[in-house]
Amino acid sequence: MLVALSGQEGESLELKDPEQVKRFVEVVDRGSVWASQQVFTGCGGGNKITFDDLAGWYSREPNKTPWIELLDLRKWVVQSDN
Repeated sequence: MLVALSGQEGESLELKDPEQVKRFVEVVDRGSVWASQQVFTGCGGGNKITFDDLAGWYSREPNKTPWIELLDLRKWVVQSDN
């Protein structure tokens, strides 16, 4: 998800310099890897998790995972052009 958002965010930041774009993508990639590691480690360290595993982990660690709320697109604020 973070990687998908990076394209949109990169456009809104108007990153023109290829080095800036490269650094931005690297930061988003590192953040994505970190977030995935947090989930998989918290769910037992395997290479697969179920929705129930994720829900259990989230219930145990709600204060450590505010970023996961971004998965609920209903909570996103959408700007209008009007």
